[in-house]
Amino acid sequence: MIGRVRFVRGTRRACSAVLGIFLLAAPVAAMTVEDCRRIQSLLAKTVPAVDDLRIAPRLSDDGWCRVIDGPFGGGLEWRFELSGDQFEAAFRQNGLEFDGMGPFDLVGGVARSDDDRLRIGPVRLETRAGDTAVLSATSPTFADMQSGVEAAGLERASLTVSGDRGLVDDVLAWAFRLDGAAAASSFIAARDQREDMLAWLSENAALIDAASATAFRTMIEAYPRARGTARISIREDQPVQIGGLLSAVLFGSSLTREDAAKLIEEAGLRFTWTPG
Repeated sequence: MIGRVRFVRGTRRACSAVLGIFLLAAPVAAMTVEDCRRIQSLLAKTVPAVDDLRIAPRLSDDGWCRVIDGPFGGGLEWRFELSGDQFEAAFRQNGLEFDGMGPFDLVGGVARSDDDRLRIGPVRLETRAGDTAVLSATSPTFADMQSGVEAAGLERASLTVSGDRGLVDDVLAWAFRLDGAAAASSFIAARDQREDMLAWLSENAALIDAASATAFRTMIEAYPRARGTARISIREDQPVQIGGLLSAVLFGSSLTREDAAKLIEEAGLRFTWTPG
């Protein structure tokens, strides 16, 4: 979020988590390997890179589809259950690495509700030390999510990051493209990085409410020893278009500082910080 932010193709393993959002497959009565491949074919219409995934020739012992190779790495597993027009999809992956962070254990799910919304999550990432990141969200309609990445919108979304083993610091360093290891080992580096983040906050303070700005400032001032729970939520009165962000994560496109500020303003961002 400082200067020009770029989500590079090095995030490929992490993109398997994002794919969970797009498990919008045709009805499946009982999962088979053929069903897994059919889902892959449908997904590829929205995310072409999915075509390069190699699906395991057998389900897992408990009946989940498995990805064993591809641009996003291996290890992602999913299952799909249908009831009338509604469905539930679950996904999981162990040892997930996200752009220099991890490894995480991932579990999550998506479901189409009877009011034609796509409910996402909770999607939970947990470090081996026990810190967690949890995402929950709802799409305005199921059709919106079928229209492609650029049309994707969310409402009532929240992300909570918590723990006392450094995940909050890692997320801050990742978001601002900072060297977290340098901050942890050097007082001067930590001070300079805090100043960078506080400068960005000062420049964009008008985009968020005063309480959120104060909470964010308090968390930054604790970096690189921020221990506690951070929660980010977006406005509930209208959908927030996240196509640009998903495009950056999935395809490595750039997200400029101006793009990030516009998204924050549109989202009506609310932030809380509870020290541990």
